[in-house]
Amino acid sequence: MDSIDQLEKLLLDIEIAGKALNLRPFGEPQLGKRGLYPNMNSPLNRKTSSDSLLDGRQELNAILTILSDSDGKTTMIEIADKLNLPLSALQEVIEKLEVHQLVSFNSGRTL
Repeated sequence: MDSIDQLEKLLLDIEIAGKALNLRPFGEPQLGKRGLYPNMNSPLNRKTSSDSLLDGRQELNAILTILSDSDGKTTMIEIADKLNLPLSALQEVIEKLEVHQLVSFNSGRTL
């Protein structure tokens, strides 16, 4: 089972290891109206998030970093290294940005 779990993780990492292109590179993309920016930030809710991989601040940092570094040349591996996070932690963030049509993502399979 452990081998299968490791293979699954590797395949998921390959799936998201590609390059993204920011579809709204000019100006701020209004994250609040898309539900991507926290409504409040206090010591009581700073660590809360809707996903189990990142706390609220790390998720926001990941969103902002992916948007600023998505030039079509930088890989998600490089962005994950910059954020000091495992590549798999960026999967939900990437999916959220794609759903809101903020980035266009090329899978790592095309590298």
